[in-house]
Amino acid sequence: MKFFSLVLMFVINIPLLTGQEVSKPIDYLQYTSNAIYLTQSVFQVQSDFKNDIFILGLSSVMMASTVKSLKELTQVQRSNGLDNKSFPSGHAAISFMGAELLRLKNPKKTVLWIGSYGIASYVSVQRIVDKHHRPLDVISGALIGFISARLSNKLNLLIQKKKSIKN
Repeated sequence: MKFFSLVLMFVINIPLLTGQEVSKPIDYLQYTSNAIYLTQSVFQVQSDFKNDIFILGLSSVMMASTVKSLKELTQVQRSNGLDNKSFPSGHAAISFMGAELLRLKNPKKTVLWIGSYGIASYVSVQRIVDKHHRPLDVISGALIGFISARLSNKLNLLIQKKKSIKN
């Protein structure tokens, strides 16, 4: 129960931690796959919560620093003209990062990760429909999220391999 409370608190506070304003349900929907990833880690019998939290944290740092840096460097104006932080889409990056983490963790549970990719796609398309982004912004955000998940997983495997060699 302690872990569940921790996961719930983390998910509720993510928008505050990332500095995003929450104005629509879609702003929470982008974190669905990440929440499932962590919740699954807590409730699975053969799960390594520390390992999963490390992978999610590393992915998040890679993704967020890349997205934030590109937004500051490119200064692309949003379709709705609100600001100059359109490229790349952070919502797409977060949701596709979570979807890929779920796919890597559950390669045989296709319904789970296909569903998470469906949610990530919905979030991304909705950002275009709401005129916050253009298609290139969303595609680049999705790629950043995907690559961040893959890199963090690879780095974790290398670290685990080095640990097993030392022992």
